[in-house]
Amino acid sequence: MKNVVTNEIKNRLYYENIKKARYEIVGVEIKSRRVRLGITLDALSQSICSVSYLCKIERNRIEPNVAFLREICERLDLTEDKADILLNLKEVLNNCVNAFLRRDIETIKKAVDAGEGFDNYRYALINFIYCLATKDFYTSNRIYNDLLPIIGSMIESDFLVFSVFSAIMHYHNFHFKEAIEIINGLENFKLTDSLKALGDLYCLYSAAAMSSADTGYLFERVKISLAENGLPNILDEARYITLLYYLRAKCNTPIARETKAALGINSLNIYILKSGLSLLAK
Repeated sequence: MKNVVTNEIKNRLYYENIKKARYEIVGVEIKSRRVRLGITLDALSQSICSVSYLCKIERNRIEPNVAFLREICERLDLTEDKADILLNLKEVLNNCVNAFLRRDIETIKKAVDAGEGFDNYRYALINFIYCLATKDFYTSNRIYNDLLPIIGSMIESDFLVFSVFSAIMHYHNFHFKEAIEIINGLENFKLTDSLKALGDLYCLYSAAAMSSADTGYLFERVKISLAENGLPNILDEARYITLLYYLRAKCNTPIARETKAALGINSLNIYILKSGLSLLAK
């Protein structure tokens, strides 16, 4: 069975049919909340805008006036803070990606709490990231399956986030080939620095778990990505995983010795490291 995410990546390389509107999530959220509250289009638009204008907002046909949006949000009982989160959810999502790379779970949790009650795929992506960060793999698998049928309608930046984190989920599910396939499929897309670093990192982890000969090469690539993001602590984690691979492969090349030296590994604790070989995917 072909990987659905990989197929969508290929489709996007050949067909430029994905919309790029800034407010595509806002319209979905407004309609969902209006319906839940039992408010008619006429009642919501009254004294703010025309019914046809509101319909276009809900259907993402136009980039709406921000002042109108704030009045609409207020009428939908969204606080000013909540409205700010909704109108800037794309930036919030990017912050969560950066936080995941830095192992900053608290920042992601604040984003989840701030958007509680939202009913759009971008907020679901934030929850997806949080579940992976907290290793709640049952819920992350459920969110993944909920999002999978709509990935074709995601704008590119959101789809790239989904793709990288679906690869991370596949890694934790021990589907290492699928994880690598997804990350490799994104090489022709413009990823943010954080997404690229995460992709490189989990491609390395997957390769190491499979005892792939590419592990050493991938580690060199990860070193560059993490250095550019200023993450020496994550680099040590990548070194550790790579060293486990070298130990398993009984490799004693100069690069393997350099990796061991960088971690300060000596003969006294080499036995402890060998005992961790089975932990590569945890």
